[in-house]
Amino acid sequence: MEKNELQQQVLEKIHRGDIAPLPRWYFALRVVGVLLLALVILALAAFLASGIMFALRESGEQMLLGFGVRGFETFAELFPWTLLAIMVILAVVLEWALRSLRFAYRTPLLYLFCGVVALTALAGVVLDRTPLHATLLSQADEHALPLLGDWYEDVRAKHEDKGVFRGSVQSIATSTFMLVHDDRDADADDLSHVVMPPPGFDLSALRVGEELFVAGDVDQQGVVHAYGMQEEMRDMK
Repeated sequence: MEKNELQQQVLEKIHRGDIAPLPRWYFALRVVGVLLLALVILALAAFLASGIMFALRESGEQMLLGFGVRGFETFAELFPWTLLAIMVILAVVLEWALRSLRFAYRTPLLYLFCGVVALTALAGVVLDRTPLHATLLSQADEHALPLLGDWYEDVRAKHEDKGVFRGSVQSIATSTFMLVHDDRDADADDLSHVVMPPPGFDLSALRVGEELFVAGDVDQQGVVHAYGMQEEMRDMK
């Protein structure tokens, strides 16, 4: 049966009263509901996207990308893939919700998905520019964030098992320096480590109190042999 014939039969049944057309308010309410659902999903996806950006920046883990192949491998291990997967699922759900609208239904699937991803990323960048995550992190440090507190506290974790250390320079010796980890929550993981910088690094460039991000291997004596160091976005490898 052709499409025009099917439409004609449906119209005839409506005129005979066999089919009751839905009122306009039903379609208007449906559009409003879809748009509200889309906004909620977009807000959640943007929150996750901005959370990933904030975590990579605040933890210093993005600096690993400048530490060569080993740094890239460690970055891949520490990347919050679970959050990214949830964000992608939300983007798919958002696309599904938008496809019920007329303008989106006529849009090719690939174009619509790329548009949703781009919109989510843009919203995440905008949200990342706000003090939202910094405020939530401060609340987590004060143990005043019950739901997401653990995740925010883990942002400043040093990940010793992955060879990643964060902290400030406490003292400087001839060939090593002391790095003290402080994630501002005054707990048991606020420890110190003796760090040997990468070969050729000039220790005179360091200052006591300087905040460092260090990637390296720990020997049997507990000394960290760094293969990459960075402070305040300035490469010190």
